[in-house]
Amino acid sequence: MRFKVVDLNSSIKEVLEIIEIHEGKVTLYVIDEGKLYGTVTEGDIRRGIIKFYFSANDKIGKVANKNPKKIYE
Repeated sequence: MRFKVVDLNSSIKEVLEIIEIHEGKVTLYVIDEGKLYGTVTEGDIRRGIIKFYFSANDKIGKVANKNPKKIYE
């Protein structure tokens, strides 16, 4: 599995484009001012859109998991 780093202020659309390029096989780490803010998956984005009506222009920080438990290499 690959991983990518995205900025906290990236839009949901920008992050979905990254996921699409990698055919969903990517772990995304959300960074705020050089520090880990959280992680985000395609499922996190889907839940944000369905449950909270977020749009493609909303910032990825709205759906990021701010309390990741473990990160494996």
